Amino acid sequence: MNVITVNVGQGALSIVRHNREAIIVDSRIPPSSDSTVAFVKEMLATSLKEHRVNGFILTGFDDDHTDVVGIAIVLQSTVQIG
Repeated sequence: MNVITVNVGQGALSIVRHNREAIIVDSRIPPSSDSTVAFVKEMLATSLKEHRVNGFILTGFDDDHTDVVGIAIVLQSTVQIG
């Protein structure tokens, strides 16, 4: 089993992988003018390559765990991948 924690600054986004299956935990993407969104998209694409996403868990609805943009990116990434 692999647990990948994605550096999104203040917040949480992790990918848990095992036997070509994955679960994504949280979806924080901080608002910024840097390349954070592109970095997260690249991490999802790289980390989920050849893995089927079977779950998406939000551990809370506060800003450092749940983000509308982050949710959209996760859902879009899993549709393209799976």
